[in-house]
Amino acid sequence: MAAPWVPTGCWLALHAASGSVAGRSTQSLDITKTMPWFTVRMIYEHPRSRGEHVFEERITLFQAPDAEAAGALALAESEQYLAVNPSFKRSTEIAAYSIGDHVSSLDGAEVWSHLFVASDDLEKFVRKRYKEPVRDV
Repeated sequence: MAAPWVPTGCWLALHAASGSVAGRSTQSLDITKTMPWFTVRMIYEHPRSRGEHVFEERITLFQAPDAEAAGALALAESEQYLAVNPSFKRSTEIAAYSIGDHVSSLDGAEVWSHLFVASDDLEKFVRKRYKEPVRDV
């Protein structure tokens, strides 16, 4: 049975350095390890701002032997993030993306890719997805 954070299709997973301050990595990444790299996306709800919902799409980076292990690492890291941000809520939607074990440098590496199917042209899609419903807090 597949782990719940490994959606069907093209998604896989992630891993980040274990030291964190307010959910952010404080350790340099060792890209010489032979395990594959994964990114994991989790969505959080912050406290309301001016009566509106505020959501954070957070993507973290991990090295793990497989997507399931990366998902477990991401969940553990997320618990630390929630501990320092107790007013946040995490969605049950977790998605992972495999960067692979062939990466010799993370400089310029693709860390996330998500395909959308829409009848909108490019500019309308961008407005609807990124500009209209979301405002900076």
